[in-house]
Amino acid sequence: MRQTVSSKAYWRSGTALAGVVGAALLAGIASQPAHAAPAYAYANIEFTNFTLSGLVDSSGNALPGVTLLTTPVVTVTDSANYPGVPPCTGCFAGGTGSGSLGSGASETQAYAGPAGATISALSDTALASYTPQLTSLSGTRGEVNISSPIATGATSLETSEGRLTLNNGAAGSSTNTTTTIEASFSVSAGTTVTLAFNYAVDTMASVGKLGDNANANVTAQYQIIPQSLGACVTGTGTVVPVACGLNAKPDALNPTASQTLLPFFTPHYTASGSMSFTDTLTAGQYELELTSTTTESLTTIPAPEPVSLALLGTGLVGVGMVRRRRRQG
Repeated sequence: MRQTVSSKAYWRSGTALAGVVGAALLAGIASQPAHAAPAYAYANIEFTNFTLSGLVDSSGNALPGVTLLTTPVVTVTDSANYPGVPPCTGCFAGGTGSGSLGSGASETQAYAGPAGATISALSDTALASYTPQLTSLSGTRGEVNISSPIATGATSLETSEGRLTLNNGAAGSSTNTTTTIEASFSVSAGTTVTLAFNYAVDTMASVGKLGDNANANVTAQYQIIPQSLGACVTGTGTVVPVACGLNAKPDALNPTASQTLLPFFTPHYTASGSMSFTDTLTAGQYELELTSTTTESLTTIPAPEPVSLALLGTGLVGVGMVRRRRRQG
């Protein structure tokens, strides 16, 4: 059945809509805060009892049947930026730390904040924490560390966090951390490599007004890549090797929280548990790589001018009144 609506019904609905929208805008002016709530994002990944066995001992020396072609390297990086010139006093944009499977690696916390601000209360010592710290402070920070020894059980921690409070113009900020473990080696037939760990991940993002953007991401990936003819990985763990190699990127360790459309609603993803990958390698040469990252990015746009909103609201209310009078006449 085809439904028709008269032009008079359209006229009435248009009149009502204009009046309602206009009144809502005018009401919004009265309740609009002097500054919109900030954009906020937090990303964290933690590994405990993190153990890579089958290649080296607790001192980083190769086990029988394994030849290290290069010295295994542990690398951590962090970075932070926040809009404003000059940058805040005492800020540290970030850097890179390196170590071995026996020593782990760490890097001074990266921090950036509002121009002209000091961070005496936001020093590396004060904010060397992997829980949310910027819920009431403006800035961005990245913190990363992996303890030793990895062969017998390490702790790896990474956090990116930001709170952007600039609302009088377009502005953006971001933070990034990365942990990478790399090893090039050859093995005799039947060598078994096991990676096991407990994990906890946390991402959240929120915005203060429509049009702002907040993103928090965590990624983690484990690869064993054959480098010689005949080299092949046979998986007995939770992931089936692809093309004779291992490429594991579990969904639980790769979450994203993103917010643009719903101010004051905060997507929040948390997960924890344990994972284990046990794989047998045929004789040959391999590259092993473990990578985890946390990132956050924030963007704010200029807040609508109250005067402009008031004029628009008044105009729509006026349109509604004129239409009503014409209809009544």
